[in-house]
Amino acid sequence: MSSHRVAFKPLTVIEQEIATTFVESLSRSAMGEFDRITKLGARVLNVPVCLVSIVEKDRQVFAGQVGLTAPYCDLRETPISHSFCQTVVSSRRVVVVNDSRSDDRFCNNPAVVDLGVIAYLGFPLSDRFGNILGAFCLIDSIERDWTEEEVDRARDFAAIAATQVQFQMEKARWRSLLDVMIHDLKSPLAAADFSARLLLERKSSFPPETYPLLDGILSSTGQAVELLKEANSLERRRSEENSCDLSSVLQNIVENQKATAELKSISLKSTLTDSSALTNADHWLVERVLDNLIDNAIKYSPRGGEVHISIFEREDMIGIRVRDSGPGFSEDDLTRLYQRYSRLSANPTAEETSTGLGLSIARRLASQTGGSLELVSEVGQSAEFETLFPRA
Repeated sequence: MSSHRVAFKPLTVIEQEIATTFVESLSRSAMGEFDRITKLGARVLNVPVCLVSIVEKDRQVFAGQVGLTAPYCDLRETPISHSFCQTVVSSRRVVVVNDSRSDDRFCNNPAVVDLGVIAYLGFPLSDRFGNILGAFCLIDSIERDWTEEEVDRARDFAAIAATQVQFQMEKARWRSLLDVMIHDLKSPLAAADFSARLLLERKSSFPPETYPLLDGILSSTGQAVELLKEANSLERRRSEENSCDLSSVLQNIVENQKATAELKSISLKSTLTDSSALTNADHWLVERVLDNLIDNAIKYSPRGGEVHISIFEREDMIGIRVRDSGPGFSEDDLTRLYQRYSRLSANPTAEETSTGLGLSIARRLASQTGGSLELVSEVGQSAEFETLFPRA
C-alpha cells in the first residue's frame, strides 16, 4: 500500500476535554485490560510494538502498550512531537505507513529515530458519540508492506479496543453519577426521616386513621436512609480496595533501586511508617512519580552520597520527601525546572543518560492524581522534592 496525503481536521475542544477526562479516569485494572489487547494484537500481527494511544493536546498517553523501550514503557506516554497517532486522530481515518523515512508526513518526526518507528498502521478510536480520542496502532522497526489481511485483522483489534474505551467511559460515568446521587440525596432523605419522626411523636394530634400513613412514611424514609448508607459504605470499600499504600510502594521502589545505588556506593535512607499510608491515587501514577524522583536523586548524587526518603502527613494529604546529596539547582534552573527536554546546570554523576523529560512528566502525573510536586530546597542546596497525594 502506498502512502497518501490526509485531510486534517483539528481536534475540537470537546474531544480534547474528553481525552483528558478519559486519561484521568484510567485505573490500573483498566490499563491491564488494554495491555491484554495490545499483547494479543502484537502476537497475531507479528509486530514488536502495539499501542492503544489516547491523544491529548501536548502528549499521547498509552492506555495499553507492549514492546516500548525505557523510559516510555514505564512512563506510558510520549510528547505529542513523537506521535504518529495524532495524524490518525486529526484525519479521522486509517493511516498506513510502510516506511516513515520516505513518507513526507513522518520522515521528520522524532519518533523515527528515538523510538524506531519505521512501519506504522493506525486506526482511530472513538467514543459512542463519534468523538475521536486516540488510535490503536501497530509499529515495526523495519520497512513493511502491510497486506490487506493484516489491515483487516488490525481493524478487528481496533474495534475491540474501541469497545473497551467506551466501556471504561460508561463505567466512569456511572460511578460519577452514583457519587453525585449519594451526595445529593443525603440531606433531603435525612430531613424527610427527621420530619417523619417528629410527626409520629405528635400523632395524638392527628386523626387515628392517619396513624398507618405516618408509620408508612417513617418506615419508607428509614429504608431509604439505610439503602443510602449501604451504597455509601460500598463506595467507601471500593475506594479502599482501589487505594494505594505509599509505604508499600516506596519499599518496593527502594528495594528495586538498591542495585543502582550500590554501583555508586550511595546509601538509600528511608524513613517509612509501619502502618498503612493510603492514598486514593492510582497505583501506577504514584509508582511512576516516586520512582522518577528516587531515580533522579541517585543519578545526581555523587559517589558515596546519600538519598533520604520520608513520609509525612499534611491535613488531608500524604506527602513524600526525596532529598539527594547533589549540587542542587541554580537560579536559572528554577525557571526551566519542569519544562520538557530542559538541560539544567547539574549533570548525572556517573555519565547516566538524561532525556530532560523526568521532572515535567512526574509533576504532571502528580497533578493528575489530585496532588502536587514541588522543589522545596533552596538554590545551591542538595535538591529536595516534596510530592503530595490525596489521602484515601
